Amino acid sequence: MGAVEGGGGALIERGPFRYSRNPTFVGHMMIFSGAWIASPDIPQAILAMAVIAAAIIQVRIEEPVLRRDLGPAYETYARRVPRWLGWTGG
Repeated sequence: MGAVEGGGGALIERGPFRYSRNPTFVGHMMIFSGAWIASPDIPQAILAMAVIAAAIIQVRIEEPVLRRDLGPAYETYARRVPRWLGWTGG
């Protein structure tokens, strides 16, 4: 994971990427949030919050790189597909 400048590859717009620009991170957040719901204790809460925070930070780091590398194609994609699921995120 992680976007390296000049190494963005091709823009994927099919499959789960039709519904979220970050479906892998959405999945991670759902898994760890679900684990917290299943086991509502402090360590699980800290872990879930850490995963969510890390995903948010990682996406904010990656997006400028993707915008530079993929240009107008990414801009069009970002206008059409939400960052998460239903949340445009700006």
